[in-house]
Amino acid sequence: MAGGKQSPRDKMIGMMYLVLTALLALQVSNAVLEKFVFIDGTLTQLVGETAKKNVGTIQSIETEFVKKGKPGKDKPLYDGAMTLRESTVELIAKMDSLKEKMVKITGGREEGKIVGGKDYDKVSTLMLQQPDGKQFEADLDAYVDNLNNVSKTLGLGLEEFKQLTKDGSEIDLFKNDPDQNVKDFLTVTFESTPTAAGMASVSQLQSEVLEYEGKLLAAIAGKIGAEIITINTIVPMVRAESNIVTVGGTYSADLFIAASNSNADPLMTVDGKEIAVEPDANNMKMGKISIPARSVGEHSFVAKIAMNDTTFTQTIKYTVTAPTVTFSSSTLKALYENCANGLTIQCPNCGNSYDPGITASNAKVLKGKGVGMVEIVPTSRKAVTISVSNSGVPIGKETFQVKRIPEPKIQILAGGQRADNRDFVPLSVANRIVVQAVPDENFRAEVPRDADYRVMSGRVIHSAGTQAFSSPNITINGLRPGPVSIQIDGVVRRRYDGSTEKVTLDSKFRSFNVR
Repeated sequence: MAGGKQSPRDKMIGMMYLVLTALLALQVSNAVLEKFVFIDGTLTQLVGETAKKNVGTIQSIETEFVKKGKPGKDKPLYDGAMTLRESTVELIAKMDSLKEKMVKITGGREEGKIVGGKDYDKVSTLMLQQPDGKQFEADLDAYVDNLNNVSKTLGLGLEEFKQLTKDGSEIDLFKNDPDQNVKDFLTVTFESTPTAAGMASVSQLQSEVLEYEGKLLAAIAGKIGAEIITINTIVPMVRAESNIVTVGGTYSADLFIAASNSNADPLMTVDGKEIAVEPDANNMKMGKISIPARSVGEHSFVAKIAMNDTTFTQTIKYTVTAPTVTFSSSTLKALYENCANGLTIQCPNCGNSYDPGITASNAKVLKGKGVGMVEIVPTSRKAVTISVSNSGVPIGKETFQVKRIPEPKIQILAGGQRADNRDFVPLSVANRIVVQAVPDENFRAEVPRDADYRVMSGRVIHSAGTQAFSSPNITINGLRPGPVSIQIDGVVRRRYDGSTEKVTLDSKFRSFNVR
């Protein structure tokens, strides 16, 4: 990895680090961000090409092992290569999922472009403050530790693979920079990093993972006496969105022939059932796999590609995990009766297959603007249980208590100022008053569409007599100095849907003195 003439790949990685350093100090322009997208695309292409090369090496190891009659002395070499390939595929898939998560949390894609490509905060928060970053670092460290263990166990004679999670002091570009050389791996890689740069950083690490794997596989191939198969060899491949699927989701993948002939017409099957085969943008023949995930646990399927008189078979494993459903609500664990309480219900590990169905007992469910966004309207004081399914499969539920709406506060204004909390009101402004019903502050913050009150009727009682009113704006006739009492008979609340309901007040009287 170090020393000697730099390869084009190493030069490209160096360029990416240079640009990333500049971004830490400068405002990012759209033009620079587009370069990051280009770098990520180039690195992703390199990752794909290196993966194909490594698969060719695996195939050559397997061919030679079988050709020699599977001798016992070569069994550890063969098993080590196969186990390494599985761990590499799993790690690359996790890194692909991490890049897609970066895209999703910053707004997804529109017309093929990353909506939040310029966003600085969300990727940094994801990698530095949430478990994703530490898990990412741990996965990379564990992978390299495994490589070194395999190399030592098999006696391959390779130099120890260095950890990929380098801190600032271990990177040539940063080691003499006092602002950068004190930062750990996650900080130096993802601090103040826009989405496109974060994705490029992950892609760069993917290329290093595959380069490490290639070195170890080449050593195994040399020891077992295998030749590296050329790229023209037909190899069955499965490219999965993720090898981990949640219940209710769908295992989705492309089954294809690497380096296939565009004139070939292969037959592809999954567990004996023929699947559709379509050419992609590069005219590679792709078999479309779609398997509903119905139960938690380890699963597998047998993929076959039949071409002319030859059939290639591969058993693919994937894992279905239990979903994690999160309920986010401004009202915490209690909902307001007869109000539209906003909730966001997400399943972080469902990925792009998240298509929630949401129902509730003792309440109406109003669909919101985004995926998993709803408003829950309790129809009584009974507890509300919200049930969530994904593609028809139940994945979680949560119970919320229901609380009554807090009574609004009645306020009297005279001359634009409160009258009911003062020693006296001047006669000059006291004959024109406004009676207001002010919602509780927490109630208004939590369900703003249900916190609109209006005083409709009542009576004004003063020394000159009693006067009824039917509007919150009142002109008091014949007012003289002395006490004034306001009796509130009618208050209504305007609800989220435009309807109104009558409000019962525990305290109907307010008063003030006129001088």
